[in-house]
This record gives sequence, C-alpha cells and structure tokens, in this order.
Amino acid sequence: MSHLRQRRIVVCCDGTWMNSDNGFDASTGLFQVPTNVTRFVRALKTEGTKRAGPGAGDPIGQLKYYQAGVGTGVGLWDRVVGGGTGLGLSEHIREAYGFIANNYRESSANSPDPDEIFLLGFSRGAFTARSLAGLIGFVGLLTRKGMEYFYEIFKDYENASVPGYKSPFPDRPFKGKPSMGDAAGKKRYQELLFENGMTRLNVPIKAVAVWDTVGSLGIPTISWIDKLHLPFPSNKELLFYDTKLDNLNIEYAFQALALDEMRWSFPPAMWELPPGSTTVLKQTWFPGVHSNIGGGMDDQQLSDITLAWMLSQLDGMLDFDEDYIKAQWDITDRREVQID
Repeated sequence: MSHLRQRRIVVCCDGTWMNSDNGFDASTGLFQVPTNVTRFVRALKTEGTKRAGPGAGDPIGQLKYYQAGVGTGVGLWDRVVGGGTGLGLSEHIREAYGFIANNYRESSANSPDPDEIFLLGFSRGAFTARSLAGLIGFVGLLTRKGMEYFYEIFKDYENASVPGYKSPFPDRPFKGKPSMGDAAGKKRYQELLFENGMTRLNVPIKAVAVWDTVGSLGIPTISWIDKLHLPFPSNKELLFYDTKLDNLNIEYAFQALALDEMRWSFPPAMWELPPGSTTVLKQTWFPGVHSNIGGGMDDQQLSDITLAWMLSQLDGMLDFDEDYIKAQWDITDRREVQID
C-alpha cells in the first residue's frame, strides 16, 4: 500500500477591501498594490521539502488558500457595508474552515504524519485567522459526516456563551444536545461530536501568523462609516469569536504590530498566553501605521520589512520561492526611484 504524503495547508486571509484576484480598480484606473498576505501566498512553493523526522528530505505538498478581504464583493453596497462594518466575517470564517476540514488528513496507517495547518492574515483577515484557530480549538475539524451539520454546529458555537440560548435545531447534529452555558456543557458537546464520528479533536495548528490585528475585538471601527448608522455587528454578535490563544494546540504564534498607529479605533489586539500554554509566542513592533505593517500601499518600504520578518519566522516550516521574494524587493526599489 502506498503512503499518502504529508501536506502543509496554508490559509491566507487578506485585509478589508483587498483582493489580489481583482487587482485593478476601474473607478481610479489604478492597479492594486499587493498586500503582504498576497505576496506571502505567491511566494509559497507548491511543493517543499520535509525537514525532519521520518521521511526527512522527501517532497511535501503546500496546499494554498487565498481569501480576499471583506468588502470586495460585487457592488457598492458590499464595499461600503461589508468593508465598513465587518458584515460577512462569519461567512469568511466558515469558508476558510470548510477548506481546511475538507482537505485535512489526520494521522493514519496510510498517512503516518498528519497535515500541518498554517493560518495567516492582515487586519480583519488577521481577525479571521485568529477566529479560525479558536473555532478549530473548540469543535476540532469536522469529518465528512460532521460537515453535513456544519451550519447547525457553527450556530451552536456562535451562541455558546449567550445566556438562555435555545437552539432552533434541538435534534441536530444529535439528539439530547447539551446546553453550552457552562464548561461542563461545552465539554460534553465536544465529546458527543467525537463519539458520533463528526469531528477530529485536538487538531494541532503549526502556526498562526498575523499582521496587525486591531480593535477591541480584533476589528477596527471606521469613523465615517459609523456616521452612516449602518448595520454593524454588535459586540454581542462578535464576542463568540475566540481570537485569544486559548487553543492549546497552537505551536507558534507571530504578530507584527504598528508602532506609530495613533487612531483611537485601531488599538492593537495583542495576544496573551493563558496559564499552561506551550505556544511559542512572538509579537514585534515595527515603525509605521496599520497599512505600513500589512502592505497594499504605494510605498512598500516598511511593509517589505514586516514581510521579511514574517518570512524569517516561518522559514524552516514552509518553503518559499526566493526568486519571487527578491523580485519584490526589486519592485520596491524601482517604485522608489520613480517617486523620487
């Protein structure tokens, strides 16, 4: 029997109004400057080399998923409401989660090494990546059977901390569904998911790597949008997203932060390690404001630095195309000459 090769699943979530798949803005006649998320996913090779353990030196696939930022849909309404208020974040989290769950291979006789998971993002994409880690930590990665009930399970997770919440699906994904109002109920819910063959618990995440998560809940508010009184998700609706490092199965966590960002609505959403955590955490401040950290602006000098820093943190875990990376520095040099 031939063995299935281990893979690296890399999910990259871009920032608000950022979409590398549509790099031209017809309204301005300008091409979109790629963010660090876009440049990172393009720098990844489709195949790398296993560095250690059994099979060291063997090829290893790198499965990449790029997700455009909120507010990049069709029409002005999506750009204003989605980009300005954060509506659509739940859908983004579900889409990225579905990609991982549908592709992940755990350890088995036919595939002794489980796939490795990497989650990256910038701004609201950073919020998405961190929320994904929290969701995986709570429900695990659903099996094919479990994915049949993904919506119901997600709604249960979403309302787990809502006092007195009663599910509109009392018998789905299973009968006798416990309330998740306390730790015991949440633990029993997880056990029933596993006992019914619906999930794989304690799934390791190799790294969560983000550029400048901001806002009290990991989401920045935008003042001119607030004045329009659009349907911004309430704190209650957003609190269920676990953006902390409570998932004890995260091996590494990296965050690049903006030292010079002074806007009141963009406070840094930093990580803190919970008691007993073995996660290797590194958070580093860099000169510049929010957009300098994540890129996507004409002047890429500062974002080149934060991209290089993130690449260096993950070097040895992922394989990159060095020629592409060098070309990015050359592009910045040429752009600066033109500006001068």
